[in-house]
Amino acid sequence: MRPEDVTHTRRVRLDSVARYLHDISQDDLQASGSEDAHHPWAARRIIIDVLRTCKWPTTMTLTRWCARATTRWLSIRVQLTDEHGGIIETETHWTKINPITGLPGPISADYLTRLTDGLLDTGARWMAPTTPARDDLQRRPFPLRASDADVFGRINASVYLQAVEHELHRRQELVDKPHRMTIDHHSTIRLDTPVQLLIADDADAVDLTFDVHGTPYARARVSLI
Repeated sequence: MRPEDVTHTRRVRLDSVARYLHDISQDDLQASGSEDAHHPWAARRIIIDVLRTCKWPTTMTLTRWCARATTRWLSIRVQLTDEHGGIIETETHWTKINPITGLPGPISADYLTRLTDGLLDTGARWMAPTTPARDDLQRRPFPLRASDADVFGRINASVYLQAVEHELHRRQELVDKPHRMTIDHHSTIRLDTPVQLLIADDADAVDLTFDVHGTPYARARVSLI
């Protein structure tokens, strides 16, 4: 773990965890010789359960396996542990994207067999995000920077969680206890997209909707476990 991955309290940030999940996925593609045929991917949902906080300085170990799969969709579990008993459990729902059309594309039989030993979950489903129906939503602009976009012009998944971390800075009571962060993505946000954050606070949770002209493009929720 590096100093730039943590908060001022030395807690590993959620956006850093998201980057770790991307990195280990890329490393797996390279190790299996599948990088050319299986890139890019889109993270439709990321679930991060912080059971015991991981703090700097430490060395983290990531253990990765496939939980569910279809021919176009994977659910990958990654457990992160550190030298001092910190533990974070994650699950990411990845969709294979055709780099030409931008639409979901097929995963090769060889790669699926390597990940799942041939076991597919044809009933896997993903639900689009929604905005909480309430009158006390806070609204604020979410300005994007040139460095927020990836090589395909999409806003990187870790950028969304930077916004989540900014809200958690004032909700320290949530991160001091075991908590779950879930983020669901519906539409691609690009650099020229005007984004507003709609924020809903509760005693044991905070919700963030990434809103574009009244449409929820993504929604994140942090709640106590």
